[in-house]
Parts: sequence; structure tokens; C-alpha cells
Amino acid sequence: MSLGNSNEEALREALLNVQRMREKELVAHQQTETLINGLQILNESSSVSDIYSKILGTLQKVIPFECAAILVATSDGNLSTAVCTDNRLKFSRVPVTGIFKRCLDGNSTVVNNMSRVEEWPTNDATSIEELTSALLVCLPGTEQSTLIVCAGIDKCKLRKKDLNLLTTFTPLATQAVKRAGEIEKLNMLVSKLDYYAHYDMLTGLPNRTLFDIRLDQELHRSNENFAVLFLDLDNFKHTNDTYGHDTGDILLSEIAFRITGVLDRNDTIARMGGDEFAVIIRGAKDRIALSELCSRITSRVSHPLFLSKNCIQPSVSIGVVASAQDINSAQAIMQNADIALYDAKNNGRDCFSVFSLEMKNRISRLNEIEKRLKTALEREEFRLAYQPICSSTSLSCLMVEVLVRWKIDDVIQFHPDEFIPISEQTGDICDIGKWIFKQALVDLFDWLKTDSRRTVAINISDNQLQDSDLSKQLSSIANDAGIEPGQIELELSERIVASEINDTVSENLRVLQQHGFGFSFDDFGTGQSSFLNLQKFPGTTLKIDKTFIDELEHSDNQKKLIKGIVNFAHSLDLQVVAEGVETEQQLQVLQNISCDYIQGYLLAKPMTLNEFLNDYDQIGNRHTHVDDMRKAG
Repeated sequence: MSLGNSNEEALREALLNVQRMREKELVAHQQTETLINGLQILNESSSVSDIYSKILGTLQKVIPFECAAILVATSDGNLSTAVCTDNRLKFSRVPVTGIFKRCLDGNSTVVNNMSRVEEWPTNDATSIEELTSALLVCLPGTEQSTLIVCAGIDKCKLRKKDLNLLTTFTPLATQAVKRAGEIEKLNMLVSKLDYYAHYDMLTGLPNRTLFDIRLDQELHRSNENFAVLFLDLDNFKHTNDTYGHDTGDILLSEIAFRITGVLDRNDTIARMGGDEFAVIIRGAKDRIALSELCSRITSRVSHPLFLSKNCIQPSVSIGVVASAQDINSAQAIMQNADIALYDAKNNGRDCFSVFSLEMKNRISRLNEIEKRLKTALEREEFRLAYQPICSSTSLSCLMVEVLVRWKIDDVIQFHPDEFIPISEQTGDICDIGKWIFKQALVDLFDWLKTDSRRTVAINISDNQLQDSDLSKQLSSIANDAGIEPGQIELELSERIVASEINDTVSENLRVLQQHGFGFSFDDFGTGQSSFLNLQKFPGTTLKIDKTFIDELEHSDNQKKLIKGIVNFAHSLDLQVVAEGVETEQQLQVLQNISCDYIQGYLLAKPMTLNEFLNDYDQIGNRHTHVDDMRKAG
């Protein structure tokens, strides 16, 4: 070979080497750019599963594999495919042995003949061309042991340089996986906090916050009719106190389940706190449909619940706001629902009430009464009135009933039928009753002392009888006032006579009777009381309610009934007072059947103390028809 040819060959080989070097540099540059771009894509991902898929997508651009997968350690210690490019690498419960263990220990591996790897798993993808070679690399430092597997059908296609490239990429992939894992944890925490903020942990229902949001959304829907229910479990505190808070929690969860079962899927039920629930009823529903729905709810809730050998009989009261879309604020809707719920509670519970403006005005008045009651005694707003009780034969007055009136600036502000029940609910009746008893004895001291046959009748509430100190209080007040207990008759309500009395009430009655106080049974016949109940009480007088007297002159059956009551009372050594006597005919009938005493507008209306002291001894001489008495009053 000549020198010239030799030089040409050398030059050509040098140029080829330069070209090959440039090609390698270009490939390396392209691979680097691909990996850098892939890393940017990875850093934009927020979930681990998304990261896994993008890792394989990035590697596919720089490594000539047929398919690839990422395998992750499971809780049972095996490996399972998290993502894969096709089903040939879709595995579950791969034991961590052989090359898998070596790889997880940090030894990246090239497999040129899979048939020689006994621990290589198989799957059902038999129709796909068989894989023969693979690269296995561990992602170090991840929370779960993780492998990248790249596989091919050509034994020589995946080489050491590809493994080196894959190994170089794994630290970047690991950082991206760890970052996505932290973001996932943060997102899960945010989701959990959001759930806690909007849902009740006990029942799983939306809470007050989410209910308010949905109610506000309903208000902003155009032309959408909806109603709101406000529900409260009856006597839930008693259940908690009797059976414990764990039982109370079970009851709340069961009630939530029962109410939900009655509602449509589009309705919203929420636990507002404690034993209160609220419901948004979507769609047009008239009053009849709403009433039927509420009836189904109360019926479903009232089914007995058996817990720990105890039978609990739950019930619920419901306040209803129909056509809630016509109200301009969520707050106003809930206020109206609360008013309706209050009305349902006052109507005996285990029922529902539909809000109305008349109801709102009535409840507002009751709320005003409750508020003013707290300071009424301190402000000296109560006054006493006295209504004579006269002998049916001589019409002389030897007995007087004490009545309470609530006046502000000498104007009757609230009727007893309004404020007495509220004072019983709030407990204020105990202080009011004590004041009435003390003031009446002071007012009537001279009248009572003038004739030992004279008696004052003073009402004692059920609440007062539950006070274990009542007998001591009344005896002490009577002693301080200088009045003999025998001249004081305590009027017991019909509820006490009709119900089972507890030890406290029984002891109070026993001690008071021992001290010489008399007892009268007020409003007899208006409720559940019977003659059998009367035998349990140490009474001296029976008062027949006005409702029995009203038709006395027009009904022979009514006359027979009253005569039977009078005769039976006399057989128990009880004197009988007829309340609400308003006509001469009624008086004559009562005189003919030997009723002992008469009380009513026919003889005298309730009077101030001065009016009573000036007029009580003139009643028999000038009793007047009720209409004239009312005009005079």
C-alpha cells in the first residue's frame, strides 16, 4: 500500500471517529434534554400515580424498551405493579427474592435471558410476544420500596449503557416521587380538615357550617321552591343522664339514619349540634305534602330502640318553614324555623308546627314574658287579687282565693294564663309562689284574725312541691305572720292529683298536713284525675271546674253528674266549691244538690285588697248578674 493511500485511510477513519463522537454527543445531549424536560414535567405533578406514569413516559424517549413498569412494595411484604405500559408487566404479590431482592438492596441489574430467572413472575398476558431482557433499578429513599423495570423482546437491545442512564435518572425520579408523596399527604390532610370542618363526626351528616352554605345556595337558585325543617329530640337530656352519653350517641346516630330514610336523595339533612337536626326539602311541596312528610318523620323516629336491655322510646318535635324561598335571608329562615319548633314543643312535643306570622307574634310575646319574669319580683310588678268564696246557703264569705296579677304602671300587662305556665317552665314560679304566700298572709292578717272560721286559699305549683324545703318554708312564713295553718288551704293543681307522686311531694304533703294546713283539689275533672286519685291525698276541699258548671242549667245529665261528684266528695269528707258560677239558675241548682260553696262572677269578681275588705260582708245582700259585674269591673 502506498503512503498516500495509507494517509487517506487514516484520515477517513479519523473523520468517521469524529462523526461518531458527534453523534454520541448529540444523543447524549438529546437524552440530557429529555431527562431535564422529564424532570420539569415530574415536578409539575401532584400525585404519586401521576409521577409513576410520567417517569415511564420520560424513560420511553431515551431507553429502547418494549414495555416498562413500576413495582411497589405492599403491606404484605410483596411487590405489586403500580403502573405499566402494557399487561406483560402487570403483577401482584411478587415475592421479594432473587434479583428483586438484590435490586432493592441497591444492585441495579441487566437481565439478558429471562428464562434463566426462576423468580420472574408470570401472568395471563400469554398472547403478547414474550419478553427476554430487562433492566431493574431501585428508587432509593422512597417511603415504599420501589423498582423500575424496563423489558424488551431482544436479548441484546437493552445494554449496560441503558442501565447506566436509568441509574443516573433514578435520583431525580426519587425526588419527584417523594415530593409528590408529600403533596399527596398534604392534600389528604387538607381534605380531612375540610371534612372535619363541614361534616359531623358522630353521624357523618353535614354540620351547621355546610348546612348554612347549602341553605344560602338554595336562596340564590332562581324559581326554586324549598322548605326547611328544624328538628329537636324530645327529652334527650333525660336519656343521656339515665343511660349515659355512649347510649345517647347511639341514639343520635340511629335518629339520623331514621330521618334520612324518609327523605328524598336531593334533600339535605344536617346535624346542627347536640340533639338538633335541620333539613332542606327541595322542590315544590304544598302544606299537605309537608304535613305528610313530617308525620312520616315523627312516626319513624318514635319506633322503640332497644339498647343494652333498655327500651328507649324516642320522639322528635319539628318546626316547619314552608315557601322558604320567599324569605330573603338564611338567618331569618332559621329564626322562623326555631319559632315553629318552640311552638311544637309547647304543643306537647312529638309533633310539628308550621310557621306563621301569628305564631311569630305569639312566640315573641311569650319570649318577652320570659325575659321580664326575671326582674318582675324585684321591680314589684306583681299584685294580688282576692275573689270571695261564699256559702251556697247563706252567701256569707268565710273563704277567699288569692290570685296573682302582673301589672306594669298599674296596667294589666300579662294574663296569668300566659305567665304562670312560662314561670313553671323557667322555675321562677317557686320564688313567685313564695312571695304570694307571704304577701297574702300579711294582707289578710286582720281579716283572718277576726274570725277563726275564715280561710285563705293559696295556689301551690307542682314545682314548689318538688322542693324538699317547702314544708319548712310555708310553716315558717305562717308562724312569722302569726296565722294558724288551719286557716290556710293550699290549692293543688289537677296535674298533681292525677299523677304518680314522688317521695319529695309525698313528704311535703305529709308534713304540711301534720302542721294543720288544709288542701283543696283545684280544677277537678279537667284532666286525668279521678275519684280513685282523691283517696291518695289528705284533702279538705274539692273545686269543680267552671267547664262543668257552664251547661248546668240546660242539661239534666250535667246536673246528675255534678250531683254525683258532690255526693261522692261528701262521702270522702270533702267540702265542694263550684267555680265559675255566673247565673241565678246555676246557683239554684247547686243549692238544691247541696254544693257547699260558690265562687264566680255572680257573687263577686276578683278584687283588690281594699275592695275585698270593704265589700266581703255585703256580698250576700247584693249579688248581681255576671254581665253587670263585668261592666262594673
